[in-house]
Amino acid sequence: MNLPDTARADALGLLQAEQPASLLLSITDTALNERIQAALPDTPLETIAPADLPDRVVDLPVYDVILLVGVIEQLDKQSAHILIGRLRDLHSRHLFLLVRTGDRWTGLASHWQRNDLLAHGFTLLHHYDDDGDWQLCRFELDTYKATPEWLNSKYWANPELFGKYRW
Repeated sequence: MNLPDTARADALGLLQAEQPASLLLSITDTALNERIQAALPDTPLETIAPADLPDRVVDLPVYDVILLVGVIEQLDKQSAHILIGRLRDLHSRHLFLLVRTGDRWTGLASHWQRNDLLAHGFTLLHHYDDDGDWQLCRFELDTYKATPEWLNSKYWANPELFGKYRW
């Protein structure tokens, strides 16, 4: 895996800024895994091998932060969509992905595009193209969908029309 050093530093910086109460790591990059464990020694941390994650996802508790690095590319597209949806909706408050994008990568079970990640509601934080195409993404349910201005009680009824029309 050719994970750029800037991507490692950014992922570590995000986790340090979050100061998670609990953390799940599923990372194919051992250097990043070691750096995170050294930087967050007091954080309750669980590490699951990427190959084991789809089988263990059903039994996972809710984590404050989940970080996946190089995981979804190792799964077929359907399994990866299910895994992302489950982790995003049921098992994490904050979900971070560091994923290879584009179809020039060889030896992967699935190829991801930027739009695939946006379709899952991820916010793209950074694109690394120094050593291939990598995307750092974030999903937070609290900030996923901003409430539109029109969705409030001011626009639900027209009191001046009461008694004039039958709806």
